[in-house]
Parts: sequence; C-alpha cells; structure tokens
Amino acid sequence: MRAAARAEAPALERLGVEAPEFLLVHGALGQAAMWREVMGACPGRCLALSLRGHGASGGRERLQDWTLDDYLDDVLRVVATLPRPPVLVGHSMGALLGLLAAERAPLAGLVLLAPPPRDKWAREALRVLRRRPRATWDALRTGSLLAPMLNPGTCRALLLTPDAPDSLVVRAQSVGQEESWRASFAMRKARHGRPPCPVRLLAGAEDGLVSAAATRRLGEFLGVEPVFLPGRGHLLPMQGDPAELLRAAGISP
Repeated sequence: MRAAARAEAPALERLGVEAPEFLLVHGALGQAAMWREVMGACPGRCLALSLRGHGASGGRERLQDWTLDDYLDDVLRVVATLPRPPVLVGHSMGALLGLLAAERAPLAGLVLLAPPPRDKWAREALRVLRRRPRATWDALRTGSLLAPMLNPGTCRALLLTPDAPDSLVVRAQSVGQEESWRASFAMRKARHGRPPCPVRLLAGAEDGLVSAAATRRLGEFLGVEPVFLPGRGHLLPMQGDPAELLRAAGISP
C-alpha cells in the first residue's frame, strides 16, 4: 500500500452506525446506497462505506487515478476506527477487498457476495464477451465502464437476470456510477491467501459476470462450500428478498 495514497485519501461516506457489527463494502460501479435494503433487514448494526470517488465520498474528480490499493486503504482506514472487529460483507470487488483486508486487519468474519474469480480471468472475460459483445465495445468506445450497464438489456444480462422487472433495472442503474479502469484491471493480479476468520461464500445462480465454475474454484481454495441463490444474478444485495440473503449468509436474529 502506498504512503502517498494514505496521505491523499479523501473523506469517505459512512452510511449507518459508528459501532457496527457488520461493515458493508460495495463493488465496482457501486456505492453505499446499494445496501439500503440489506441494512433495513439486517438484525445487527451496519455501516456501509462508499470508497473514494464513489457515492458521497471525496475524490470523484480523480477517479481514474485510484487503484485497488487505494480502495483497500479506505477499507482498512474504516476498520481501524471501529471499536471491535466487524464482519465484513463485501460484494464483487468489495468481496476481494475483504479478502485482502483480512490479511492486514482483524475481522470477525467475511461474507463474500458474488466475488470475482481468483484465476482464469481470460476465460471469464471471453464468457462475458460471448454473452454481451456489445458491452465490451460500448466500454471501449466511450471510455466508460458504466456505459454498458446503462443499457437495460446489458444490465439484466450481466448484473441482474433476464426477467428482472423494469423497476429493478432503474433502481440498479440509479446507484451505479463510473469506475476506475486502473482498479478494475488490478483485480486480475490481486493475490490473497486463506483468511484467518470464518468465511461464507454466496453467489447468484444466474450470475452473468462470474461463472459458477469460478465461484466453486474460489470456494475450494478457501475451504468453503459456495451457496448459489436461485433467481438472482450478480447484484445480490439489490435483487430478491434481503432477509433471505442474510439468512443464507448466516446472519439472522
């Protein structure tokens, strides 16, 4: 982690209580607001953060400068302010940040929601390209990682499910925002070990971004059995019953 990044770190949006049991970390293209339904259903105290350049956090004007190390620094900064180690619930890139943070800070547990692949990224990218070839072209043509997701068909195919209602598509797009290319590319090279805390691994049975095979390989490496939730795509925190998601994650009254 770069000392310069720590010195330049902008203020972070913190949505929830200041002494949480659960720390919620969004994924690429996301922000803290994506967790509102989960926070409302969670039986414990929650804190959701927006990484730098996301949500109401500072640094949006420098978004393309930020790296995965900068985002990890944000997570570690927040964990260091908490009175006790939280259970970190991370979605997609946020799940990867959780795995990396567990090697550097005490956590009571990890809940990984639709985490990115640990290996064979080229195979996963080719799978997405075959499913939605226009999405890759839109991202390259516009220079925007968000642009493809503003297409309702692409949003359904990659983030939600083909039968997702219009209202859910609009809601998902409303919390989406631009992402750093540097941070996105860095995910492919990020390496982590087995965390020293309990781990749960959940994925959508209809995930259009990460294959079930990649999730199973990660589970095998971590020594946990993945739980695949039917009728859900990649955007687990915003699709389906949040109470059901929390029960599957082992978080229940």
